[in-house]
Amino acid sequence: SLAVLPVSVLTSRSDTMDSLMMFFVVAALWLTVRATQSGSRRSLMLAGVALGLAFNVKLLEGLLAVPALALLYAAAAPLSRRRRALDIALGGAALVVVSLSWAAAVTLAPGRHPFPIGSVNGSVLDAMFNFNALSRVSGSLAAGGTYSAPPGPLRLLSGVGSIGHLFGAMLVAALGLGAAAVVVEWRRRGLADLPPRNRIALAFALAVLVWLAAGVALLSYVSVLHARYLEMVTPAVAIAIGCALASLVAALRAEGRARLAVLGLAAALSGVCWYTSSLASASAPRAAAFAAAAVIAATVGVFVRRGARPVAVLAGVLALASCLSFPVHVSEAVVRGVRSDSVGLPVQPRAVETAISQYLQPRTVGLRYELAVDDPLGLAPLLIHDARAVLPLTAWAAKPLLSLARLQREVRSGAVRYALVGNYSCAHGRLGAACIPTSLWIRSHGIDLSAQAGIPRGLRRKLYYLPG
Repeated sequence: SLAVLPVSVLTSRSDTMDSLMMFFVVAALWLTVRATQSGSRRSLMLAGVALGLAFNVKLLEGLLAVPALALLYAAAAPLSRRRRALDIALGGAALVVVSLSWAAAVTLAPGRHPFPIGSVNGSVLDAMFNFNALSRVSGSLAAGGTYSAPPGPLRLLSGVGSIGHLFGAMLVAALGLGAAAVVVEWRRRGLADLPPRNRIALAFALAVLVWLAAGVALLSYVSVLHARYLEMVTPAVAIAIGCALASLVAALRAEGRARLAVLGLAAALSGVCWYTSSLASASAPRAAAFAAAAVIAATVGVFVRRGARPVAVLAGVLALASCLSFPVHVSEAVVRGVRSDSVGLPVQPRAVETAISQYLQPRTVGLRYELAVDDPLGLAPLLIHDARAVLPLTAWAAKPLLSLARLQREVRSGAVRYALVGNYSCAHGRLGAACIPTSLWIRSHGIDLSAQAGIPRGLRRKLYYLPG
């Protein structure tokens, strides 16, 4: 189910790193399960290393599963409480060391460092924990996202922005099947005096539930939501569906009719989820969804009366088909529509970048900065081509980085002589990189050389010369 989960297919087609982050989280889960089964401290520390790598790939997004994995080991590892606590502490230490290794190396390295995106003071730690964490949760960063819906308890089930189709339908199926599996296991085995293997299975189920609950709560209320962020919880959804189906089929094969009704209800729930989701999209196969749910219900009704044990496998196959048909359909639409969750950079046309480069290179020899720029993100090709430093006036979302006094000092000292800023109107309190004090000063005091530099007249950014 993870391979065909629409949001995972969408993310894997994007130029972001969320799929790689999810791979390391799944690796950490596997290592934690092995550590829980054998009481291996080494496996648990390797799980911490894997989570540290996930953090380096996608920061705090990679740490959502940490409480669930710690709970799994603490609840079911065949060791004393003291040993389990010590092992979790060592695994946590490995996580912290690996997580902060890159940031520490970059921060302590001598010389000038590239300015990290989103940082307001040049610090990597500010970009990691403020811009990419607190500001996205608190709402201080502009709300929204590529496939966004308003924050709220039903956000992930909403058809607005396709969140319901990409993720919500499978979440409902996972919760329905998981609840049915828990009821069956409770009635079959109870929760007292469980043998070690079943105790690990119960702890694993509880860990997945914690993972799901934490992810759904965070993603439902975070101010900035992109579809790729859902990769932090997609493994838990896939695990819940797969394990629940396996548990239900095993119960049916062991006990027959009484459990067949439970599996039928769970399968019907997933079919209804599929059909309900299809109502929000004209392209979804509504009739096929309804037919699948009807076939499952009819099959359940026939075999409940007959009590045929071999039917458990057939019922399981039908339930699995009901769970997977809709996501396969949506994933196919994602691929056919060449959709992705890539944002990209608003770069200048290549001819404009070439013209600016050819104009500035002979005129800025010996200067510290090739130019000042109000919004540096769009100049990536120029930075790569010329390999020269630029003076950024803003960070992400047009947050000012440079005071007007600092810019004036740089101009007086001859460190910078040219600036590329937007030529937008700042009337009616309009905000943006072109309307901050430094940009306005450049536009009022600089000499417009756009025509001499070969910048087209219709371009909304102008090249200015700043006399000392």
